[in-house]
Amino acid sequence: MAITLAVSVEVATFANVATQELFADVAASFTPKNQ
Repeated sequence: MAITLAVSVEVATFANVATQELFADVAASFTPKNQ
């Protein structure tokens, strides 16, 4: 049970980071690039 919980936490953390990266990419694509 403990191993399953640890894996679930790892997957949830990875999914959260991936979602944040995705939103960052979308926000960047909508932001005009004035470099």
